[in-house]
Amino acid sequence: MKISTFKRWSEVYFLVLFAILAVGTPLIFTSLTRSVFEVNKMLLLRLVTIFISLGWLFKTMINRSHFQSSELPVKRFGPFSWEKIGIEIPLILLVVFNVLSTVFSQNIRLSVIGAYDRWEGIATALNYILLLIVTAKLVTRRYQIKWLLVALLVPCAISAVYGVAQSLGWDFMQWSVDPTKRVFACINNPVHFCAYMGMMVPVGISSLLYVTSAFKKNVWQIAAQWFLYIMITLIFYAQYLSFSRATWFGFALAMPIFFLVVLGLMRTERQRTLIVDFFLTLLGTLTFYLYYIFNFHLKGVSIAIILSTLIVGALGATFVLCRSYYGQTGVPKLKDWVLPLLGTLGLFFAFIFNWGDISGYIVWPLRLLSLGVFAGTVYLGKGAVSEYLARLVVLVVFSNLQFVSLSFTNMLLYICLVVAFFGTNLRGNEKLHRESKLWLFGLLVSFGLVIAVPAIPEMIHSLQNPDSKDVVGLQAAGAVQQKLESYKKDAMDGSARVSMWKSAVPWIQDYWIIGSGLDTIKYMYPIYRRSEYGILEGGHNFTPDRLHNEYLNNMATKGFVGSVVYYVGVIIGWYLIVLRGLVKLNRSPMKLFALAFMSGETVYMGQVLFNFGVVATMVLFYTFMGLAWAIVTHSDFEQEQSETL
Repeated sequence: MKISTFKRWSEVYFLVLFAILAVGTPLIFTSLTRSVFEVNKMLLLRLVTIFISLGWLFKTMINRSHFQSSELPVKRFGPFSWEKIGIEIPLILLVVFNVLSTVFSQNIRLSVIGAYDRWEGIATALNYILLLIVTAKLVTRRYQIKWLLVALLVPCAISAVYGVAQSLGWDFMQWSVDPTKRVFACINNPVHFCAYMGMMVPVGISSLLYVTSAFKKNVWQIAAQWFLYIMITLIFYAQYLSFSRATWFGFALAMPIFFLVVLGLMRTERQRTLIVDFFLTLLGTLTFYLYYIFNFHLKGVSIAIILSTLIVGALGATFVLCRSYYGQTGVPKLKDWVLPLLGTLGLFFAFIFNWGDISGYIVWPLRLLSLGVFAGTVYLGKGAVSEYLARLVVLVVFSNLQFVSLSFTNMLLYICLVVAFFGTNLRGNEKLHRESKLWLFGLLVSFGLVIAVPAIPEMIHSLQNPDSKDVVGLQAAGAVQQKLESYKKDAMDGSARVSMWKSAVPWIQDYWIIGSGLDTIKYMYPIYRRSEYGILEGGHNFTPDRLHNEYLNNMATKGFVGSVVYYVGVIIGWYLIVLRGLVKLNRSPMKLFALAFMSGETVYMGQVLFNFGVVATMVLFYTFMGLAWAIVTHSDFEQEQSETL
């Protein structure tokens, strides 16, 4: 067999195995283990990575025997060699700290195999790292990415269909909880199902934009576009039906950045500017949500001042950055701030400010006046001012999306926002294909519709019978209202979850170097349980297996030092690699997928602020990391070309 033929078949071999993992992760489960879905998905992960690793070893031996050179820099260690792809040192340190945490664990058995029913011991931790490395190294060709996208999206859509069926009461399983209230499909828990769906939405949108811009126009392309459009809307709706606050937060954090890059507002021509823009926007958005969603400004005057200062600083820095894109350097003069300030205030009082119990006869004229001020600044603003206001509109669209079903007022405000989005971001935008602009606009419309329409019968019923407690429709408005109100409760008034977080402080102090041992949360929690926890949990002494914050979980079990290695060295290091890669891929349509995988990762990183990963979401997380890493590393993805379906 020729070496070229061997390479081709090895690529197909790895593609098939990665596709099996992508298809099986969201779908595989059995009624025999339906209370512990992780067992089925973990077995699949183990088997697939074993066969991939064996194939990788065999491929390496064949390549060495034929003296095949690598396109990547190679580090040699005597008879061994390693193709460098970046952040190897943080990964090695991560493995070292995981091993140390296991060896010196407070319960070594748990840290090796993991606790029932999560099984997140060192065997699984190393399995995830291996999955990341083999994905980054072995997915080297465009056709592999395309088929993997099919393997990721189609099963996700099938799982979404099952979720929608559950919401309607159509189910072939008998569950111990009512899936019509919060759907969970084949992932057993609405929180993790919602996270999986949320991570996949940007991947679907990028696929739609890719088919629109990179493929020649024909009947197959049109069919693929509509198929993807329906699939994305379905996946988004399944995410909504899970009613997870954590995923909504992560989704609202990631999608503005995704849209800013797609719309050309976040430039990908220069590495340094892109990196600054990305982290500034991410931190600014996060700070804004502390005010808008979590109401942290109500906790005290000092916190309100700090929060307001940070938000104003982020807005000012964003405007200065927008000016730099147009060659305007130096500190803006006072007159340069007038239009941005008026536009910001107009947008704020129209869509963000909480008017409380003030009469609608007063509020609506003020809102209309604010809208008029904003529209005037958009009309008068040019260049940096126009771009700055366009960015704000994107942020406000996604921050308001989850509130659409709360009232007819929220629906009307969202309609106004979508119109503003069209006027500021799509009309006159020469960086996007006309069809791409229509699809983006259509997706925002459909996202609003699938949230609003099911809630309309209930809202009409409430208006006609204000004293009635009857519930009609899909209970959407009531479920959303309850979840959104709990944002403030969890952030301000305390809850069982907050008690968990507080218990982590002395825990981390006691085991700050290497932690108490991998997967020892449930084992160690009774030592650090706070006295109020049982009352807040409902009067019982339930022992959680996670602290419902992945960052605290890692610091408690793996140590503060190990967590710094992971989050700073590996995660932030990976973000920097991908952001630099977006510049290298600036003219390649494959940039869309690197962006999508990075956005999916950001959804997860936001979601686990209030939750934790399980096998299904962790497999997707590390697969996304590896795929984005592969796209920005291997030369085959850099080419700009038109293709045919």
